[in-house]
Amino acid sequence: MNQQQLRDRAIREAFQARAESAPSSDLAEVISATIRRTSQERSLHWMPDVAARHGQRLLWAAVISLLSLGLLGVLLIGGRRDDRQSVVPSLGPTSTPSAFASPTESAQPSESPLETPHEAAFSVDAFVEVAVPGGIPIRTQPDPGAPPASAKLFPAGVPFLVADGPTGPAGTDWYYLIPAVGSTDIPAGWAPATDGANPVLVPASVHCPTSPLTSAQLIAIRPYGPIGCFSQNDTFGPEIIVSGPVSCTAAAATPGVDAPSWSRPDRRCAFVAGPSGESYPVFGDPIFDIVPAGTVAGAVVDGTYELTGHFDDERCGFRNGTVTDETRPGILLCRSWFIVTGVRPAGVSVDSVVRTVSDNLRVRSAPGVGVSSAKLEPLLRKGTKLFVIEGHVAADGYDWYHVLAFDGGLPGGWVAGADHDGTPWLAGETQACPTLPLAASALLSMNPYGGLACFGSKEIEVIGDIRCELATVDRPITGPDWIRTNRQCRFELGGETIEFFDGGIQGLGLPTTGAARVTGHFDDSQATSCVYSRAAPKPDPASVVANCRAMFVATDLMAAP
Repeated sequence: MNQQQLRDRAIREAFQARAESAPSSDLAEVISATIRRTSQERSLHWMPDVAARHGQRLLWAAVISLLSLGLLGVLLIGGRRDDRQSVVPSLGPTSTPSAFASPTESAQPSESPLETPHEAAFSVDAFVEVAVPGGIPIRTQPDPGAPPASAKLFPAGVPFLVADGPTGPAGTDWYYLIPAVGSTDIPAGWAPATDGANPVLVPASVHCPTSPLTSAQLIAIRPYGPIGCFSQNDTFGPEIIVSGPVSCTAAAATPGVDAPSWSRPDRRCAFVAGPSGESYPVFGDPIFDIVPAGTVAGAVVDGTYELTGHFDDERCGFRNGTVTDETRPGILLCRSWFIVTGVRPAGVSVDSVVRTVSDNLRVRSAPGVGVSSAKLEPLLRKGTKLFVIEGHVAADGYDWYHVLAFDGGLPGGWVAGADHDGTPWLAGETQACPTLPLAASALLSMNPYGGLACFGSKEIEVIGDIRCELATVDRPITGPDWIRTNRQCRFELGGETIEFFDGGIQGLGLPTTGAARVTGHFDDSQATSCVYSRAAPKPDPASVVANCRAMFVATDLMAAP
């Protein structure tokens, strides 16, 4: 029997055995057994010397050919199932259950080991609104059969805060909702996410201001909007800065929950804003101790402050155990309070005008109270007007600001903005700024730092009588191109003059006199190169730069009618 005949016989016997065997028979094993049997028969027909020379090579050729044809048969025939629906099990060490049932077993529905987890429609502290026109009932419990909490409804289109949930009967998600912004007359209660087929609740859009923000912005999202806007951390909500007027009352006012140390039953402080006196409560750690003016000596008086703090304080208790129907209202109220961790007088920043609000304020040569910070004279009287050129710098428990006397009559130095307990020593001062274009006479009331405080580097126009001429000028400050020692320009105001500097005026002839419209700016970009060129004692470099920034640099000049 030649090689081709042996191969054909093996294939025929293999597929005949497959057709007659039980469904669980392994086709690979049938083919292997047939190959072994055929090989034995082949060795009887061949001459021993031929088998010795070629047996091993032909055997391997037959094995490879039979396996290749067998696998091809599986692919061609395996897709056509006979009446018994036999299957070919996996040849690997583990087998995957077939989608087809064995004829000796009843078909059983399979259960996937990877069930898709149920995802809540909303998270706690999310903003939602009712999508059902006309509103939905407010339930006392997360159950459609629970009695209404009120004759009122959750209205459509009003933002609510998700305070609890999801919970409820199997297959339903219920959420505890409270009014987020504005509508404080709507009771809190439970509402379903869907009615089974359609959404009942959908995400709501609430404008959350970013830090730093004003007290008016905070009041605009009361009562519970701040929880959804700023409760983002596992420990405390994020620290933010809020500025605005703060007022306090000494009347007994129980905050609504027990425990937090900053909850003072004998006082209540709040941001106030708006013509009708809308307010937002603030509470403080020991650093914050604002009380009505005159009631406690040394304490912070009512005023405008920049408060650092957070909402959603963990000491409100909602992370320490299960929230119940009895504890939920007080916890939510507590989470909505602004807890103060730092206080500074508002309106005190670089290039701002401030005034002292306490008497005998000490000026120092550097921020801090150590030996490297010399005490300067004189002490500042209450009401002294100052211009801030640097700060704040934290040192020795105080926030320090580098200031210059607004009228230029006193040396500059560093002062602390407030005491350890928050008592302010400085307060922001509103600078009266004239309208544009300026009359040259208006510069007199702004000298030397008013122009910088009002206009910064903005191009403005000043109208007045001028004189520009060649002159030899001894200048203690050098640096910028426009500080020249061979010429001088000035506004002439009767018996007084105010100098301005030629910053590249086209076609300026010398001398030039008469009424003119002068375009220019304060806070020139070259001002930072200013240095004091005379011998000691030298002023500190920041004061020198501030004086250069306050100089008016002209870029154009036209005759005025």
